[in-house]
Amino acid sequence: MKDNKKIISVIIISVIVLALLSTMISVINVNSDNSLMLFSFNFSEREVKELEKDETYENIFDTIKIKAHPAKIEVKKSENDKIRVMVYAEKNKAKIEADEKELYIDVTSKKCSIMCINPKISKIELYIPENYDKDLKIEGTSGDIKISEFKNMNTEIEQSSGNTELAIVKNAKVKAKSGDINIDTVLENAELKTNSGNITVDTIIGNAEAKANSGDIKLERTKTAKITTTSGNIKVNSIEENGELKASSGDIKLERTKTAKITTTSGNIKVNSIEENGELKASSGDITVNKIANAKITVSSGKIDLGSVQEYIEAESSSGNIKIENLEITEDSKLQARSGNVTIHKTNDIYIDTKTSSGNSKIENNNRKSEITLRIETTSGDIKVK
Repeated sequence: MKDNKKIISVIIISVIVLALLSTMISVINVNSDNSLMLFSFNFSEREVKELEKDETYENIFDTIKIKAHPAKIEVKKSENDKIRVMVYAEKNKAKIEADEKELYIDVTSKKCSIMCINPKISKIELYIPENYDKDLKIEGTSGDIKISEFKNMNTEIEQSSGNTELAIVKNAKVKAKSGDINIDTVLENAELKTNSGNITVDTIIGNAEAKANSGDIKLERTKTAKITTTSGNIKVNSIEENGELKASSGDIKLERTKTAKITTTSGNIKVNSIEENGELKASSGDITVNKIANAKITVSSGKIDLGSVQEYIEAESSSGNIKIENLEITEDSKLQARSGNVTIHKTNDIYIDTKTSSGNSKIENNNRKSEITLRIETTSGDIKVK
């Protein structure tokens, strides 16, 4: 009986020890400098309320540089032509240096390596004249960054953990390891990247380059776009010239562009209008296009559904149907479905040459004297052209 009690006691103690070990492991973190940080219980941020620095400068700097570990950063319009820096931080944790070309702000909170319960976070308020036309560079390890409207300013941000929000800037280069990027307007060019987080942009007047390893990318309007996501969806409304969109695992939705190269490994592609040339490829997923001029489309496993094709098409589906509502080609084209049907509801006056290994072929209107030929092949599937 006593032996049984001992065994039960040992089991209970073992379970408690394992539970404690699991809890310890789950709260182990690593600081930005790769130092170990045990027991970081960040239930809520404790923002420092004490004003440590309050400095005012003339608007003479080519560069304003901020280094914050960790801190919230807000950049606002000043009420005059001066630059003002207000830092809320622990005593002796803020440093401001200025020379003829650069204003440097460094705020480093006390590092925590053992027991971190609700660590304090500093705050930087930077007031800049609205007409500031130089560079703002920010490096932060943890904390949100908010920047108001500065139409002439170039912004460069490198963020470890926290969200970045920009209203209007001239050029933007933002890199975040963990956090969302939200931008209203970039008047020239933007280069945006986040490892874990979403990217949302309304307007980029110039060229857009965006990459999210794990997160969605949404862009309303841009001149050119190069957008990539490893795990997430891409949604773009308007690209004036050229678009290159790629998703490893996720859907791609595009409203309109002049030319486009769109690829997804696992996901669907949906496009409303490509005015000139479109090259679309889906390894596993459907491709749907409402209107396109010149199309080169490939699907490994999925269907191809097209509304209007106006000049040229080369489409291939390994496993899936090909359907076209209105075909008005001006040069020789080709459709191939290895395992699936090909259906065209309306064509212009062309010659249609068909070949099927296992399936039926029905062509209602066919002009053998036409100088334009559409070749349709199926391995296992029917061909039907009205």
